[in-house]
Amino acid sequence: MTNRQIISIVILLLCGVAFYAISLQTGDGEAAAFEGASMMPNLAVSLIFTFTLVELVLSRLRKRHIATGGRHGHDDDVNLGRSQLGSVLVVSGLLTLFALILLPAGYLLAGFLLVVGNMLITGGRNTVTIVVIATVATIVLYLGLHYGFGIHINAFPQLSS
Repeated sequence: MTNRQIISIVILLLCGVAFYAISLQTGDGEAAAFEGASMMPNLAVSLIFTFTLVELVLSRLRKRHIATGGRHGHDDDVNLGRSQLGSVLVVSGLLTLFALILLPAGYLLAGFLLVVGNMLITGGRNTVTIVVIATVATIVLYLGLHYGFGIHINAFPQLSS
């Protein structure tokens, strides 16, 4: 299995998580997947899922192999080492965690944890710098979403259901 196929599978799995998270976030009740507030996010994730699935099927059907460093792969394969693939999986995990805790924890806490996690895996070691940048970035993004785009996201955890 090539790196390109592995990344396609990871994207397909993330699409599954996104479909679940969208249903939690939009709260349309009994509305269908392509009606109401969930229409555009579901449409976008459906397109990503479809194109990724087509790419995965086509890459499995290709029979052209070239020898590259002791393994067989495609000439257009993405070259990833173990560390890069691990980073892709960690970032995907962080984004999945963000999507799942966004509603119960609120945007400020979920966004803060996402930025801190990304900074830690990219080599950030100064705790004060990480906390300051994560705090400022999360607040600026929240204010931009709220006042700039008019998107109302819960800033704080929902304590009652």
